[in-house]
Amino acid sequence: MKDQSIRYSIHDLAEAQRRNYVRFLTNGLKSELDHFPPIRVGWLELIFHSSTCQIRLPRERASQTIKKQGTISVSLYVAASLIDHYTGQIIHCWMPISRIPLILGAGGFYVRGIGWIVVHQIIRAPGPYNEILTNKNEKRQSEIILLSEVGSRIYIKHKTQDFTSLNLIQFFCNKYSDLFNNSEFIEVSWGADDTQKIPAALLLSALGLPSNLFSGVSNSYLTPKRALNLIKKNIIISNEIRNSNATHIYYSKRFSNKSGINEINFINQKSSANSKRFFGFILGSSDAIRAGFIGTTGRMRLNTRYGLSITDRRTINGQDLAYLVEEVYIAKIDNFKLQLDDRDNLKNRYLRSCGDLLQACWRCGFIKGRKLAIKKLVQFNIAQSRFSNEFRKNQYQRIQPIQFQINPINIIDAFRKPIEDEIRIFFSTNPLSQWWQYTNPLESLTHTRRCTSLGPGGLSRDRASIAVRNIHPSHFGRICPIETPEGKNVGVVNSPALGTRIDNYGFLLPPYFRVQHNSLVTNKNPVYLHPSIDAKGSWVTSNELIVSPSGKLPNRRQRSRYIERFSSISPHLIDLFGVTPPQMLSVGAGLIPFVEHNDGNRALMGSNMQRQALPLIQPERPIVGTGLEPIVASDSRATIRAIASGYVYWTTSHEIRVHSILHWRSGQFRTIKYKLGRYIPTPKGTFFDNRPWVEDGDWVQTGDLIADAAGCSHGDLALGRNLIIAYTPWEGYNYEDSVLINERLVHQDLITSIHIKPYTATLPEVYSNIYNQAIGNYALPPSLSGHYDIIHGKIPGTFLTRLGVLRKHQKQLDKDGVIHIGSWVKPGNILIGIIELLERKKPVSGARQLVIDILGDEESRRYRDHSLRVPNFVQGRVIDVRGTRPSWSRLMGSHKESIHPSTELVVYIAQRCQIRVGDKIAGRHGNKGVIAKIVPQQDIPYLASGLSIDIVLNPLGVPSRMNVGQIYEGILGLAGRLLGQHYRVIPFDEIYGSETSYGLVHGKLLEAQQRLGLSWIFNPQAPGKTYLFDGRTGEPLEQLVLLTTSYILKLEHRVDEKIHARTTGPYALSTQQPVRGRSRQGGQRLGEIEVWALEGFGASYTLHEILTTKSDDIKSRRAISIRLSKGIYGFRPQFQSQSEAFKVLILELRSLCLNLTDSETDPSDFN
Repeated sequence: MKDQSIRYSIHDLAEAQRRNYVRFLTNGLKSELDHFPPIRVGWLELIFHSSTCQIRLPRERASQTIKKQGTISVSLYVAASLIDHYTGQIIHCWMPISRIPLILGAGGFYVRGIGWIVVHQIIRAPGPYNEILTNKNEKRQSEIILLSEVGSRIYIKHKTQDFTSLNLIQFFCNKYSDLFNNSEFIEVSWGADDTQKIPAALLLSALGLPSNLFSGVSNSYLTPKRALNLIKKNIIISNEIRNSNATHIYYSKRFSNKSGINEINFINQKSSANSKRFFGFILGSSDAIRAGFIGTTGRMRLNTRYGLSITDRRTINGQDLAYLVEEVYIAKIDNFKLQLDDRDNLKNRYLRSCGDLLQACWRCGFIKGRKLAIKKLVQFNIAQSRFSNEFRKNQYQRIQPIQFQINPINIIDAFRKPIEDEIRIFFSTNPLSQWWQYTNPLESLTHTRRCTSLGPGGLSRDRASIAVRNIHPSHFGRICPIETPEGKNVGVVNSPALGTRIDNYGFLLPPYFRVQHNSLVTNKNPVYLHPSIDAKGSWVTSNELIVSPSGKLPNRRQRSRYIERFSSISPHLIDLFGVTPPQMLSVGAGLIPFVEHNDGNRALMGSNMQRQALPLIQPERPIVGTGLEPIVASDSRATIRAIASGYVYWTTSHEIRVHSILHWRSGQFRTIKYKLGRYIPTPKGTFFDNRPWVEDGDWVQTGDLIADAAGCSHGDLALGRNLIIAYTPWEGYNYEDSVLINERLVHQDLITSIHIKPYTATLPEVYSNIYNQAIGNYALPPSLSGHYDIIHGKIPGTFLTRLGVLRKHQKQLDKDGVIHIGSWVKPGNILIGIIELLERKKPVSGARQLVIDILGDEESRRYRDHSLRVPNFVQGRVIDVRGTRPSWSRLMGSHKESIHPSTELVVYIAQRCQIRVGDKIAGRHGNKGVIAKIVPQQDIPYLASGLSIDIVLNPLGVPSRMNVGQIYEGILGLAGRLLGQHYRVIPFDEIYGSETSYGLVHGKLLEAQQRLGLSWIFNPQAPGKTYLFDGRTGEPLEQLVLLTTSYILKLEHRVDEKIHARTTGPYALSTQQPVRGRSRQGGQRLGEIEVWALEGFGASYTLHEILTTKSDDIKSRRAISIRLSKGIYGFRPQFQSQSEAFKVLILELRSLCLNLTDSETDPSDFN
């Protein structure tokens, strides 16, 4: 629907993380400080004023912090007061209580120089859930599970037990017998092992609530005071052990040992304070939270369930427990007709974003800090008490008063260290904190938006059932049904839909237009549908109808959804209408044109492979897009756009300056500086780069493009190239998923990418004064023995000449022996010169030293080369050097002996990687393949106009994969290439009529043929097909060939990172076979198909060598090692040897009482 898509603009796709983080800083920290009471120790009391929380931004630029491998963080300051009630002294001050990592605009963090993304965690929301259980006697029991945000669950269930011979102590036996009438009662239990139990009657009565609220039994004797006595005296005896002397306690033993409970005050209008103190473990109000802490989300669900109006409480109280117990009791009366809660429904699942997870870490650290602060205050209080006692004993003598230096500043470390430690541990160990994956802007954005059901408090990928992984009806419009990983994480890692927003409680809200009187209400903002409201029942339909300019719906039946039921209804019954057709898709799936014509599995592959595309040197916008390309480039913060209007008066490759007429932030004239990133390395080995898009003197408006980025072109996402593709066989080189490409793509760098790799060298510690003994000559003192140092230019050419460094390569090193930034390096060049100074073997005279410097002398060498050199087959440009280098002047200037600690230097080299055989390319529809042959341009098939084909694909790869969308995209792309047009096709364009996609492609191709007058473009009998000519013979091919212009991506799976060779390496401990993995210097797996191939060629000796000497035959390995050391080459099989795998098999058979022996085994073993 064109008009509707224009009226609705998609919100910032990366706002969820930022909004949640800002909510944590503004409200979360204050609520945490309000939750904990002041710290009172004796006469001392420490109070935090939560309303005075202040956040102070860092003074250093983010780019400088990243280069120093630091943490971009903000400081939290809180006003604190320390009150000495003995002297009446009050001290006020600002406490820098902790530092918190600062979120960046793209939604990530930088901690210790490493980029991190905290993914969303979608788990069951805290609050009540209805369950129906079946006991051993096959009787149904109602149960309500109260999930807590922190701590264990609380179970409230109906239980049956025989109390006929229940022994009660003294006068309680008759007065409370009607409490357990019909031998049935409701039980409240909690704890990790469900062992802490207590009858609901006693618990609610002890909390000050009447017992007849839940059971209909009125008992005037069961007062709160007597209920506490019952709990304390542990009088309830179970039926199983009533004949014994043991006692079954239905509650934690800590209740009976609790001291400080004043029962009189508990009854006399102080029940709430005492209950909070006595039942703090279950009410979630104590420092050591065990259960009952449900948070804001759980409180909202409880309020919605029972119509409560409590807003400022994140824990449960007696009223909440009474409602829960009453619901269980009513379910028993109604014969357990309890409406069960669907665990997979999104009304019962919520998202925990980075702010929520950091708040939980901050809470844990603050609890630990309170304990440390209490210890410090106890020490101050003990010292003060001792002084008071001494003063009282000697009050008639003159005693100098002791001034205790008590200040809140003295206990800062008690809070700062545990909080920052918890945050550091979270980023380094928590599975929800992941390395920032930045292959291209799309991957960065989707990684920020990703939500997972795994992690602490969530599911396990090995135990997640099919029901959890499946698509639930409540996912419609909220979670994309296409984009999910392949493998074990399928269905448990998802991506939110395009229009979905996350509310303050973590629920996913899709946007809809209201429908009134068969017309859309478009003069108001869209309605964001809450899952709980959706569960009550509304007819919801997607945007699949053509709406008139006045907003009138067409008079035909439309497929709609009511809760979890789909059916076709009349338009006047529709309540909510989708705002845009692709709102049910994620970002990755929404970038695929004609995605509705693809199989779901291929659409999944296409959305995943777009995230693996490498940024190219010459990116190109897709001819056929979906309209999301500029949105993704902007929301990923890859491109730079103007934040205010003005004139551009300064443009360089590193900075753009705009003179703003009126800046919206300050309301005055000012100059805005835009910093451009130049070849910034990413963790995936790709690069981030900004290119100026404006020139001096240009006028820019707010939101205009200032600079492009890697993977972008003209402000749009550009991950590949528009290439001419022919679907035809070519001598078997494109068999199956193999790909044949034109050599033109290599020579013209059309699919060439840049990769930045770090090369690291570690410099051990160095003494600063060891050079003071001999500086004027070339002889170095013997005290340098065993020390490492870098090659310094202060000693002219002493080591560079001996190391064989050419004169032109010496010029690339600075005075510290480190390569200059911008140098072009080749294999063997020194990046960081490092030597190990050795002890001199014999004294060397001055003349001898001169001869050694000129000719060299191996016997008197006093150093060993440890220089960092460029590896083989690597050449490129040095773009950056990071790390702290020890300078020569600093070592010389110190007069005292001191040690400079070890340091690490990192050199970044940018390499230009052209496409080559073995690299992997793909389209946007799940069509992927490996390059099998690069054909010269003159040999590849060409068109009648002389234009050569770029890629030749196998036509059999389309019908079986059922991704017809690539055909639509390719033919429309060919028409756009000839007409010079770009198209933006929204998904599900069938709303404009039947066969809309076919009509659009057919019409554009016919238009190109009529405008250009070329007959080969359009064939009425076979649209999209034409004749091709063989480049080697010039003759036309036998049949018509489908010709397209498709958008092709170069994936990160390069052959340079796949190829691997092994001579010797590690072996597995049990099987003695080579370990797996290229990074572990492992071996290549030889499967049964490879064995068949060797058997088919009759290569028996080769197969025998692979299965024995190169695998797990220890005797053969040792034998051939000895032969190779003696210079004897060739393989001589030893048929008497046994492999370790065969020995393991024998041991396993013996464990099954099968004694398997061979000729070498003693026959007596059978006896």
